[in-house]
Amino acid sequence: MDKAEALELAGNTADATSAFNKLSYDVVEKNLPQRWGKQAELGLILLDKANRGGTLRRKLEGLIATVDGKYPTVANRAKVEIGNTFIDEENFDKARKYFGAIVDGGEADAATEAAAFLGLGLCDYRAGLLMSNQDKAVSAYFSANLNFLRVVVMYKDNVALVPKSMYHSAMCFNRSGGDNRAKAVRMAGRMLKRYPNSQWTKKVKQDLNLR
Repeated sequence: MDKAEALELAGNTADATSAFNKLSYDVVEKNLPQRWGKQAELGLILLDKANRGGTLRRKLEGLIATVDGKYPTVANRAKVEIGNTFIDEENFDKARKYFGAIVDGGEADAATEAAAFLGLGLCDYRAGLLMSNQDKAVSAYFSANLNFLRVVVMYKDNVALVPKSMYHSAMCFNRSGGDNRAKAVRMAGRMLKRYPNSQWTKKVKQDLNLR
């Protein structure tokens, strides 16, 4: 399971798919925990590039129906991905319902909980980008930043999500105007020190026009 998930995070789709398929086989043949089989099923759903939008949601909802109440960690991870599809469609209210349920439910593992807080932040940030009223947009960026900073502070060992959260925190500061520009630059400095090779560090330097 750890190998398959590591390959998935690394973006090695072919090897991750093979690893999840082997895990599914071993669960049946070697009588391994059924939860691992459901985690493998989730991994395969997410790796299939044909699964997008409503198609992805239907498959994830089908999986949730078989694990909710039995394997809450699997169900909650699937709910994060459903929330992300709604962000992609700019349906922020529906996305918030999924992320909020994870945070309030208290049954998610740390990585999934961090992803839910990140999702809540992205809902407000993306909503702010669409607002024509600057005062309302700044309020949205403030709310978003609270959740981005939660990820940075509470889940500091999550190397997959913390750089992304730090980038979006810097963007929230920068878009809020005034003295917040300096806070954005300081956040970028922290990223450069902690994650010099991250794509998000490169992006923050570009977007803030830093050398």
